Amino acid sequence: MIDKKYKFVSQISNSHPSDLVNIDSAYTLLHTIKDLNLEPWSIIQIFEENNCDFYVEEDLWNNAGRLIIESILKNPAELKFWQEVIIKKISKIKKNTKRLTKINFAKLSNMELFKELTELHSLQKEYFLDTIIFNTPNYVPDGTQKYLGKVLEELGYAQDKILPILFRSEIDSPIYEYETAIKELALKAVKDKAPLSSNKLFINEKYKEDINKIISEFSWITASFNGIGKSFSEIVSDTQEIIKNKNNMENFIINRISEREKELKQRKELIEELINKSNNKQKIIIELAIKSAEYMPRLIDEIMKEAFVTNSLYEEIGKRIGLERSNIKHLNLEEIKSYLIEKKEIDFGNIEKRQMLSVYLINKGEIIIKTEEEAQQLRDFLKVMKNDSKLKELKGQVACKGQGKIITGIARLVKSIDDMNKVKQGDILISSRTYPDLLPAMKRSAAIIAEFNGLLTHAAIVSRELNIPCIVGVNNAMETIKEGDILEIDTENNLIKIK
Repeated sequence: MIDKKYKFVSQISNSHPSDLVNIDSAYTLLHTIKDLNLEPWSIIQIFEENNCDFYVEEDLWNNAGRLIIESILKNPAELKFWQEVIIKKISKIKKNTKRLTKINFAKLSNMELFKELTELHSLQKEYFLDTIIFNTPNYVPDGTQKYLGKVLEELGYAQDKILPILFRSEIDSPIYEYETAIKELALKAVKDKAPLSSNKLFINEKYKEDINKIISEFSWITASFNGIGKSFSEIVSDTQEIIKNKNNMENFIINRISEREKELKQRKELIEELINKSNNKQKIIIELAIKSAEYMPRLIDEIMKEAFVTNSLYEEIGKRIGLERSNIKHLNLEEIKSYLIEKKEIDFGNIEKRQMLSVYLINKGEIIIKTEEEAQQLRDFLKVMKNDSKLKELKGQVACKGQGKIITGIARLVKSIDDMNKVKQGDILISSRTYPDLLPAMKRSAAIIAEFNGLLTHAAIVSRELNIPCIVGVNNAMETIKEGDILEIDTENNLIKIK
């Protein structure tokens, strides 16, 4: 059936093939990049119940980060080259998103809609292939974190204390900016002595304008690939929560800005200290980590913004064909063309099969889709490769220590946004990987555990912004930890105990 060993990387919730297959196929083209000496490799994506299980060839995945970093160490000019590439790509995505927001898709012809979709697919693959040199080493086992950890040890630093500081970006995250925006709005309302009732608070046109501005800038931050995004009423509700603590509001904003300035100062001083102590090889590794922290979150944010905006394109195509957006996202370009342009009869049976269970085998950019019995056999075979461990203690990578205390709480397994409501204040959120649409549940959590590895993953970045204890890269957490388990999280010692 499968003659290679595959590694389960993560489960991506609330996602469909059009969200992931096209961009992730770029991983299978890494071997085409000159001087990397990477072998062609394949990935497998299993779509079931609006979730995607992501598998990679284990040996090649494990070696990818090492080979990329060794290539950069041999030729340091590559680092500057790839920095310039990723800066250009971030700018290109931003421009395309801005362009797309101005388009009224309802006024486009079917051919114009298909052209927009084709260009989008092409651009998405381009984004990932051209930025994958920066991307890959941040998530693989023998990647940036491992190399940087070794450098820190050589220089006499405790990596568990230093890594989270170095991987904190100098650029404010969208979450930080959103929180700041609604706090400033709340402060403005309080100073104007506006009533606390949501019906009256924003009756003034200037408040409506402020909220609409926040919606235009930040609606996407809770949307992920297929979410709805923050609404007017949700922003009112968020602002109202802040107004309840109005006595401390102004001091809170001032203190938060002060804390952020202190963090950036600490990071700057630490980087200067490290650079002064480092040899040339060590300096390259440190710079790779610093630039990854600066560019990768920005790239992912821009990709998520674009995905949020392009949902309108899929919606319009769906209306023309007579399908839901989720149905459309199970079709490839040729199939969409046949229904939208050539007016062929829709194969509803095939779409239903893919929605129930579909396995995408991707090799050298080529995609093969399996459904029904073949898909079931592949899914079941790959599940065996997951380590169904019965350990009572788990470890990973500490992304945020929080207050540095031992946290005890009830485990809540979150596979999709449908599971968010079961996360109550003080629970411990367990997920394969987090995405923006899980933000409300993350805020209620006493701690966060994620299977997906990397100090630049969404879980790691958000936990640092919210100062919530977080451990990432916890292998098989979703299989080992059961719903309702009592967990003890010790971020000082990178330890998760199942009580």
